[in-house]
Amino acid sequence: MLFAAARVDHVDRLIKPALVKESWVLCDRFSDSTRVYQGASGVDPSMLLTLEHVATNGLAPDLTIILDVPAEVGMKRALKRAKSNKEPDLDRFEQDGLDVHVERRNAFLTIAEAEPDRCVVIDANTTQKKTADAIWREVLARFEGSFETDPQAGRSNGNSSKKTSSLFDNVDASLNLVRAAN
Repeated sequence: MLFAAARVDHVDRLIKPALVKESWVLCDRFSDSTRVYQGASGVDPSMLLTLEHVATNGLAPDLTIILDVPAEVGMKRALKRAKSNKEPDLDRFEQDGLDVHVERRNAFLTIAEAEPDRCVVIDANTTQKKTADAIWREVLARFEGSFETDPQAGRSNGNSSKKTSSLFDNVDASLNLVRAAN
C-alpha cells in the first residue's frame, strides 16, 4: 500500500503540475515497475491494477521504454556497480535470486507485448552508445513533429520552444544514467 501512496504523491506533486504547464515528463519508473516488482512479490495483479488506477487517476505514459538485458547480465552490472563504490550495496531488489530477476524480465516483456502502442523494448545488452542511440531513435520517431531537432546531434537546434529544451535536458540526464549503468 505504501507504493500506491508514494505514487499518488508523485503524480499530484510533480507529474500533474508539469503536465498543466505543458512540460515534458520523464520518469525512470512508473506503474509497470510497480506491477512487475510487487507482482513478483506475490501481490494480486487485479489489486495492483486497481491501486494503479486510483494512484494515477488513469494517467498513463505516452511512451514507455523498457531497457532489456538477460537477467544474468543485469545482475552482473548491479554487482559491478556496487563494487565500484558508486553504491554501497545491492538494493533489496538486486539481492533477489536469478529466478526472480528472470520472472521480472519476462513480466516487463509481457507488458510490452500486451501494450505495443505504448511500450518499446530496447536491447540494452550492447554498448552504452548503441543503447542511447536506440532510445533517441524511438523518442524522435514517437514524438516527430512535437519538437525541432537535429537527430545527428541529438540536441535541440536552438529554434525550439522551452518545452523542447526541457525534453532534451531531461533525456540527456536519462541517457547519462543509462551510460552510467552499463
